[in-house]
Amino acid sequence: MDVFTINAELSRLQHRIYLNNIDLQTKQEYLERLKRTLNSIDSKLGDFRGNNQLCTKPECSRSTFFGNNADTVEGLRDSDIVPSYKDIADNQLYGKTDQIQSKIRELEGDISALNSSNNTMESSRRTLIDRRNEIGRSS
Repeated sequence: MDVFTINAELSRLQHRIYLNNIDLQTKQEYLERLKRTLNSIDSKLGDFRGNNQLCTKPECSRSTFFGNNADTVEGLRDSDIVPSYKDIADNQLYGKTDQIQSKIRELEGDISALNSSNNTMESSRRTLIDRRNEIGRSS
């Protein structure tokens, strides 16, 4: 291999390392945003769960709420409000949490692969530089 070929290969390799680093940085930033979002959702989910009593209290009875309206409000709460509140917590918030955790694992795998690729390319780059220096010394 001559110096010109080595320099051309070094240039291509450095460009690939540069692009890899951009991809790595983008994925790391995205990972950090997802982790912050997950923490925020977890916090909100705790608050949401803690406010469950707002749906179930106060109890409505004929003595605290006049006439048949008490039965109507109780029925509405039991058939619509409480199940909807539970659905939001169980299916929507927990579902999003699971999706975010899955994406976090995926990104962590991608980041690990990019780091491994960078290490391999850096090793190749050092080898090419050593080879170029060897050719320069022997000339």
